[in-house]
Amino acid sequence: MTAQMNKTQKYYIAYMDILGYKEYLKNNPDKAQEYLNTILDAVERAKISVSNFESKTMPMYQMDGGLRLKIFSDNILLCMPVGNGKDEIRRAIVFLIAVASIQRGMVLQHGLITRGGIIFGELFINEDIVFGQGLIDAVSLEAKAEYPCIIVSDELPKKLHSLLSDVTEQYNKIRTLIQNQEQHVDFSSEEKKYLDDNLVNVAKQVYYYRSLQELMLHFDKEPIFLNYLFDLSFTNLFGIVFENYVAQIAKNEPKKFKDLIGTNEDYASILLAHKDIVINKAVTYCHYCDIDKSNALLIAAREKVIRKYIWMLRFHIHMCERLNFKQGMFAFRFGCDLDVLRQIVEII
Repeated sequence: MTAQMNKTQKYYIAYMDILGYKEYLKNNPDKAQEYLNTILDAVERAKISVSNFESKTMPMYQMDGGLRLKIFSDNILLCMPVGNGKDEIRRAIVFLIAVASIQRGMVLQHGLITRGGIIFGELFINEDIVFGQGLIDAVSLEAKAEYPCIIVSDELPKKLHSLLSDVTEQYNKIRTLIQNQEQHVDFSSEEKKYLDDNLVNVAKQVYYYRSLQELMLHFDKEPIFLNYLFDLSFTNLFGIVFENYVAQIAKNEPKKFKDLIGTNEDYASILLAHKDIVINKAVTYCHYCDIDKSNALLIAAREKVIRKYIWMLRFHIHMCERLNFKQGMFAFRFGCDLDVLRQIVEII
């Protein structure tokens, strides 16, 4: 192999640490294969979305688009080389989906929480070695994640948004035309031509822009993090009126919108399953009743666990409030264990 082939290159890099992994496998030795399958299934789904291919003969750990997976104990590395094609924004979004899908699977299928970092940086990777400043930066970012989330580096959103075109003016005009049609105002020939010329590109750019907004979330004063409770349905990202119009066009000319990723998941079921996990974690761990309260080390360790699950609870409530999803809400209150003078959570 030549020195040229051994050079590092730009990658999208995600490094994850699965919290409580050792304890989980110790208590659930029969679930080891299911645990591994969760990771591989998430990558397999991403593989199909990235390459949009029909053949299933590609190796599990490498595919068209270059998505690579390395698993070592409770650490997961997922990376994909940065491209320069016209579909680069789509590839990047699917990479984010792959990472978030793994995190979601860990939570919903195993009750395991994950923290990590996701960056844009230099890397070299093959079957034997992973090397580069990008890996160092991703691991360093993971170490800064105080809560069970995957922190997004400052550079990555800038990089991804630079791949988008500004179609604000065109979108506003098209949305007005579609709303007029809903009110039975017919298109003029000029307006019809404008729609025909601009709809596809505008729909794609809006979809990609809002997908980034959905996948890279920010609330309170915390860093931007990857949203594993993402909803990339057309209704959520487009709105019903715009979606219905696009759907009518896509029905007759499906190739026009084939690049849109889209998800048809039962999002309500996802939020309800997450609700059960959050409540279970709060009831099981967000107190000091089951530990020796005279042991300062045990108290400090439990306090860290409680802080993680409080973040998870706040994240869940935030997502339900965004959609006004009342079924996903539940009553709780913060309290104080007077024996150790530490915060606790009570589910009501």
